[in-house]
Amino acid sequence: MTIVGGTPPYRIVSSLPDQVIVSKTEVTGKNPTFKVTTGSGCMETISVTVIDYHSKTAVFSVTVEKGEKPEDTAPPTT
Repeated sequence: MTIVGGTPPYRIVSSLPDQVIVSKTEVTGKNPTFKVTTGSGCMETISVTVIDYHSKTAVFSVTVEKGEKPEDTAPPTT
């Protein structure tokens, strides 16, 4: 994610810190970026809040879709 607008430094807050992991809790500089990854567990929608120096906030949500289970590639045993 790249932050556009606002005044750095920015704080990044996850809605579920144990399951939605942000690569940084604070970013600054030109084109400040951070990465969001999901851990294990069941979740449908995650949200991350970005707070700038003046306490202005932006919240974005992402819907986590269930992936398909890959086919078993091992040969059958008899």
